Amino acid sequence: MAIQVDFSGGIESNDLYAFENTFIGMRDSAHVTNEMLSGFREMVANFPRLTISLNKSKRRVVKALDDFFEEFKSVAESAQNIIDIIIELKNRKGEK
Repeated sequence: MAIQVDFSGGIESNDLYAFENTFIGMRDSAHVTNEMLSGFREMVANFPRLTISLNKSKRRVVKALDDFFEEFKSVAESAQNIIDIIIELKNRKGEK
């Protein structure tokens, strides 16, 4: 993820707060989504073995969900990194 912001006109406090709130929402949404779907993943993983086709499908769903969780973990980490940068910028301006 790459973000480029033009601060040539100065950093506005409202802009930083808006950016920070946006990325806090993104990070929190990623965490909530992972928590909600982890129960579904466990349910699918614990589904009893029945037919070859069902077992293959079950493995594909679990793999897809695991990949999904990794992507959302990456999104949450990226959002947190951006939040940390915004906090640093606000501190440089002498704001909390």
